[in-house]
Amino acid sequence: MDRTTLTRRDALRVGSAAAVVGLAGCSGVLGGSATVYGRWTPEREGSGADQSGESIRAMEPAALAEGRFALGDRYDLMAAFLEPPVPTMEFGELDAVYYNGGWTTSLYGVEAEFDQSAMVDAYRQELDAETVNSTYSGYELYRVDATLSSYLVGVADGRIAIAANGDRDRAAIESLIDAREDGARRTSSDGPLASLQSAVGQESYTQISMGDDVGIQVGETTPTAVAMGFSVSDAEEELVSLTSGFVLPETVSDPEAAVEARLSADASVGVLSYADPEISTNAGVVVATEERPVEDGLSF
Repeated sequence: MDRTTLTRRDALRVGSAAAVVGLAGCSGVLGGSATVYGRWTPEREGSGADQSGESIRAMEPAALAEGRFALGDRYDLMAAFLEPPVPTMEFGELDAVYYNGGWTTSLYGVEAEFDQSAMVDAYRQELDAETVNSTYSGYELYRVDATLSSYLVGVADGRIAIAANGDRDRAAIESLIDAREDGARRTSSDGPLASLQSAVGQESYTQISMGDDVGIQVGETTPTAVAMGFSVSDAEEELVSLTSGFVLPETVSDPEAAVEARLSADASVGVLSYADPEISTNAGVVVATEERPVEDGLSF
């Protein structure tokens, strides 16, 4: 794929990789300076696990493109997990895509090579965006009505922030912009999100689920939070590194044994497939890691 002339639909076709995307909890380090996850984590009350549930996905398509040969058809099968209102205009290299959502909130961040005025024109012409006569931290704000949602969209040079949060759109988009511009992130928060960020490395594609959004069982127990992710570790040898993190309730007496038993009985965690993972504990998170051939490690 030509990384300098990606359309929105082509570039975002790395989608459900985010689900695969593993390792979760952390596509970024505590400093948040290296990867998209650390840059786009808005401040919010609580961890999400004590609420109705929350999902966070992040990826760096440029890194995925570099491993496209190793991923083969899977590159195209990663159909967009995110469908926010983004024009189909061509833009330069897509650097990062971020999603954070739950029952009532959907936040999206996009970083790519494009000029602010050109993107604004595309929003107006393609999506009938209406100005709200307001700006925030250099972002021009517009309202876009879609089939199921109304979005507040902020456009700056090379950056788009999108919020679908009902009456709290304005507060949500400001929080999202602040997270990117000022570092007002949840990296220092207590709870499973902070633990996952501390325990999990910098995978290129990651997904975290907390609270009611956790769909994975460990024995008879539902984890408080689960993170999954992968990176192409060796494009020539077609190898991927897999990482999964589990935050289990205190009622589980031996978390590592529980996760090991889970992976022995069912080696799949989402679309990650393990054979003989290494199990360890870091910052209260039970972490499973393994390097495998693409054919064996990704079940999609």
